[in-house]
Amino acid sequence: MDVGGGNMRDVDVDVTSTSVASLNLHSGGGGGPVAATGKFSVRYLDAITGVDYTAFDFAGGSYQGALGLDGDGSPRGIGE
Repeated sequence: MDVGGGNMRDVDVDVTSTSVASLNLHSGGGGGPVAATGKFSVRYLDAITGVDYTAFDFAGGSYQGALGLDGDGSPRGIGE
């Protein structure tokens, strides 16, 4: 991560909160895909010193994801 002035730092991305806005389960014939949407907040911590780069922290990010099952019951991403 470039924190300005050409200084590259190794950072850890720490998810500070998450929420689920919707969770959809589609069943049929032994199971089906699951889809979820929600929001998240993160902060960036220097991996060596632990300093929080507060200028890069944010809240209100959104996500959506889906998961299905192969014929043998193993998980896979939808569209794979």
